[in-house]
Amino acid sequence: LIQRKPIESIFQYLKEDMRNTLLLFVPASAYNFQTSMEYIALANLNAAMFSVLVQTKLLTTALFSVTILRKHLKYLQVI
Repeated sequence: LIQRKPIESIFQYLKEDMRNTLLLFVPASAYNFQTSMEYIALANLNAAMFSVLVQTKLLTTALFSVTILRKHLKYLQVI
């Protein structure tokens, strides 16, 4: 069953586990910024261009994965 706890318990948990909270803050902030920029782009671009730009996220993620994390991708993963 679902336990119902007040929202203060969430804040208490985040304060107690400050290290993981800070580690999660960086990607959460980047995702929030990215989503905000997508809304601005959607308002200023036509649908086809917006769609192409949004799909480039996958390509850039793969490139960063290879360059920063030094992860090797197989040929089928690149296609």
